[in-house]
Amino acid sequence: MKHYKLIFTCAVASIMLCSCAKAPTPNNTDYSGDEGNETYVDLLSVEKGNVETIRNQLANDLLKKYKNITVYNARVGEGTSMPTYNVEITGSDSVDIKEIAEYIYGDSVDWNNESYYTQYYKGDPIDTAYPATFEPSDYAGDGIRTPNSYWFDINEFKPDSIDITRSLYTYSTGNVWGSEVGAMNDEYYFFEEHNVAERYDLQYDKIDDELSYTMADGEIWNVNEAIAYVEDFWNTYLSKSDSEMFIYKVKTLFVVRLESEKYGYLFEIEKKDKNGNYYDVDAGYIEDVDAIKSNKPFKLDNTQMTWMTGKEVFTRFIKEYSLKLVDETDDGKELLTLGAASDILSDSLASNINLNINSAELNYVLTCKGYPYYQQWEHPEYYQNVCLDTCEFEIKPYWCFRPNQNTLSNQMDCEIYFVDAISGELSIMKY
Repeated sequence: MKHYKLIFTCAVASIMLCSCAKAPTPNNTDYSGDEGNETYVDLLSVEKGNVETIRNQLANDLLKKYKNITVYNARVGEGTSMPTYNVEITGSDSVDIKEIAEYIYGDSVDWNNESYYTQYYKGDPIDTAYPATFEPSDYAGDGIRTPNSYWFDINEFKPDSIDITRSLYTYSTGNVWGSEVGAMNDEYYFFEEHNVAERYDLQYDKIDDELSYTMADGEIWNVNEAIAYVEDFWNTYLSKSDSEMFIYKVKTLFVVRLESEKYGYLFEIEKKDKNGNYYDVDAGYIEDVDAIKSNKPFKLDNTQMTWMTGKEVFTRFIKEYSLKLVDETDDGKELLTLGAASDILSDSLASNINLNINSAELNYVLTCKGYPYYQQWEHPEYYQNVCLDTCEFEIKPYWCFRPNQNTLSNQMDCEIYFVDAISGELSIMKY
């Protein structure tokens, strides 16, 4: 008997940003059965195996036909196994905020001005007029209950005393984020206000070597050169904040229309570990409020993006927390194949749903094992910083089924179907 869990949030409908889905190209793979049947599949395929087995029959599994879902593309990692691990949220001491700042800001700031740099330490009070508190409390006597302490060490570089968004931060969690220009100097600082003109899924789309767009600053920037520029920034500078070795690549490029003939590039960045396995990096996961309040496991997103409105200009970028492997709890050699996971998804949905899956991805998904503070605090609330610092976590392989919507350029379109690659449990995340 299959079990599934639904996280469903109602919201005002927003513009759906879709890509053109294309049918997969089988590698001379045969299948048996009639098109009138619900499924037809190569008789030699299996339902479980290691990553290599899953990869070898991926083209076969993409041929499977269902009455209620269509899977157009799929990808798995490059290794042979995908173990489950307990992990810690922590970064690396090798990250150097000055090195990143020098690369981003160049000669536009005075590097001898020490006032640009500020350090905040874990456990220190945020509001220094009051003592540090770790539990939500009315420490200021104004009726507002919140913790008054930093949960991580933070380094700040802020060269602009007027525009606080023109700044750079590194956290002891491995989080790095900032802006080269700031919101006051770039009218297109918020990409969320604009529509996507084109979307390129780099796993499946071939970008022409000559493809270019005119940026907001009037510069013409070749798309492939822009991708290489961003990937170099992540792998040369931001990767130093990781406690494990990861390789960063652009997963999806959104070309955002800013004016009639001017654009910006929004890059969704994915990461792959030293064993060739991918991590799920979608923004906009919906908080599983019921699980959080009842101290049960729930999934956490891990945003990785870069937004550029001018050629080689970092309008905004975000690299969230890093993960350190602690111990292996499953060897990852018996995982559901794409065909088996697709069967579970199809069987669990209405027969007439007609769901189009642009991409099915075998990814590590970060899970918090439980948030105990609704049972411990007098005035409980969910604080992600508290969660990241004090809770227990694991990474586990899931089949992540994504329709054509994206969650980076329009988070109101969040729609992901997760199938646990070990247990087969289905969970749905959807606005």
